[in-house]
Amino acid sequence: DLHSFPTRRSSDLEIIATVSSTGVITGISEGITTITVTTSNGKSGSCQVWVVPRYQMGEIFTAETEEGVEMKFKVTDIQAKTCCVYGDYTEPAIQKSTESSITIPSRAKGYPVVSIGEYAFKECGNLTSVFIPKGVATIGESAFEDCSSLTSITLPENVTSISNYAFYGCNSLTSVIAEMESPAAIEKNTFSNRKNATLYVLADS
Repeated sequence: DLHSFPTRRSSDLEIIATVSSTGVITGISEGITTITVTTSNGKSGSCQVWVVPRYQMGEIFTAETEEGVEMKFKVTDIQAKTCCVYGDYTEPAIQKSTESSITIPSRAKGYPVVSIGEYAFKECGNLTSVFIPKGVATIGESAFEDCSSLTSITLPENVTSISNYAFYGCNSLTSVIAEMESPAAIEKNTFSNRKNATLYVLADS
């Protein structure tokens, strides 16, 4: 019991957040730090603290992928602090000239990524693969339309719906790996223009 003895509280990175002697945590700047509580008898406990920006509902911001690519996101829920990968009809979430593989982060500026918005990667013709994090539940209309170099895609376990034309015109797509235990709702023309793609699903799903 950490309350049975006098305690000392500390933050690994005080430039991110500080903690007072009474346990009040104050955010200083964006990032992650670990708060540790140590009792006089040597017992300790710790937790991670995320300090995130105060964005408004619908606000668009950018964050880097692990490959160093700038990607656009949009706040989808203020209370839950969630976001989606954001693009529009003329300008996708990343530069259209971005090559090879890209990893969508599970969090952007501390906000969990829960969906891939419409047109997010439309006409990003040099992408060969995209890693989708487990937290993503929906894939929007035309999200990957005309990604002509995309060869395979893995749909993580929490995907529940895939909208119209999401993978339309992905002419190099040969395999779709579905990790969901329950089938996702797939709207019309999601994989149109693909006659030879193979769908892989979990056994007994």
